[in-house]
Amino acid sequence: MLMLGSRLLRDLNIKEAVLSESIWKSDLVPTPLVNDFASDEPDFVSDFVSEIGQAGIDLSQMSEISASKWRYGRRPVALLPLVERVLYRAVVSYLDADLTPVNRTADHYDQFLKAPLVDSASRFIVSTDLANFHSSIPTDRIAQELVQVTGRWEAVEWLRRFYLGISGGRNGIPHGSPPSTRVAEVYASELHRRLLLRGLSVWRYADDFRIGAASAIDCVVALDIFDEEARSLGLFVNERKTFYVGRDRYEGIVNAPAERLQEISGEVEEDLTLLGYEDGALTADASDVSSDVAIKILEYWKFERKEADKVDVGKEIEIIRLVKLAFDVLQGENDSSGLTFCHDVLRWEPQVTPAVASYMLSQAGLYPGKVQDVILKATASLPLTKWQNLWLLHVVAEGGNIPRNYPESFHEWLIGETRNSLEINRSEAVWALARNSDLGVDLWNNVSLRATRLGHPYLAAAFNGILPAAPRSLRPTSALDRKIVEWVEENSLICPF
Repeated sequence: MLMLGSRLLRDLNIKEAVLSESIWKSDLVPTPLVNDFASDEPDFVSDFVSEIGQAGIDLSQMSEISASKWRYGRRPVALLPLVERVLYRAVVSYLDADLTPVNRTADHYDQFLKAPLVDSASRFIVSTDLANFHSSIPTDRIAQELVQVTGRWEAVEWLRRFYLGISGGRNGIPHGSPPSTRVAEVYASELHRRLLLRGLSVWRYADDFRIGAASAIDCVVALDIFDEEARSLGLFVNERKTFYVGRDRYEGIVNAPAERLQEISGEVEEDLTLLGYEDGALTADASDVSSDVAIKILEYWKFERKEADKVDVGKEIEIIRLVKLAFDVLQGENDSSGLTFCHDVLRWEPQVTPAVASYMLSQAGLYPGKVQDVILKATASLPLTKWQNLWLLHVVAEGGNIPRNYPESFHEWLIGETRNSLEINRSEAVWALARNSDLGVDLWNNVSLRATRLGHPYLAAAFNGILPAAPRSLRPTSALDRKIVEWVEENSLICPF
């Protein structure tokens, strides 16, 4: 049982954590239903979390879902219940003033890449990073570092026990949230500091490192030092992403994205640099880019995809970044013409699934039949990952006007997802069925039997979808869940058909 001491609880700003958590949107997983509830009822959630925090949480091992990275890579994303997320954010925010600042802007990353070129002594550059960084951070070691940095033992001890509780006693911190980014920065900074003390010229962005060296032999020595210091902290070098090159070659690698973008721009006969992007998101100056440009990007991608074996990997990456931006443009202009590309992008570029799902969701109200056709075709013909299925379930649940009289295969897919091994998929599927007036009491019961605090909010919300057939004894008992039932009813989130 993990409890917050009265003094620490008094020092935490729970309501601020609730508000921050409710508006934060992950790039990797859909926004949980309970976040919308917390945004509407911050005072209730703050009081509830405070009481639970003081009484104590019986932590269980966190659920994770594997999000697609480039091609066949995977990134585990932690899925935590609302109470745990709020308390985690509140405790880390309490330590925030003493933690290492985090700068994750595109400009900062660009400066990081070019920094070795500013150092005239760096005739060779080592490029490397850490493998499974968040998952490898030793719990006791990060706790020691945090105590030294902040001097706040009680809060750090709560974090230490929190990490051990949600990881099943193993090392690692949850991946995919701002609090974890802040904490991980402390550990990466310590590695950076040790490398500097060993006399290396080092630059860092998150867990990505560049090391300058005077010769190829010095590069080998630098890599030995990097490996030695990383292992001393319980971390591991990502061998697949580690290499060293001469200064001219490195400069070519750094400048390649801009050159490829210009090459692509010429090939589609549009100045695609008008798009402008930072960290995969459109800049304000790109708001007036026409949907014609976006469609040309998607057409160009489809053509190049057929020639994938002949396209260099770097150029392919740039094209895929533009594909994501194309969907952002089409979403901003409310243009449905991109729906014809969604199936193929889901098939060949799974890492772009969040952008595709967001775009589809934006079109569901105006073109429900077209969106349903995309989902039907994708679920029937593609080997979708659980992560991709989660995003499509989210589109169905939040789309609002997707036709209710859907084909049998579509219905079978939804029912099948209620038996998914991942609770988040089961829960989203139940909510999708409830919002489409297709949820039976028996199915709701079956999913409820396996539910934890992660899925309870979805089941509470979906409870309105089985009334009045449900016995009164099935009504959720938790104060949070009962309030969610009322919230769904008050906002008419489930309408009878």
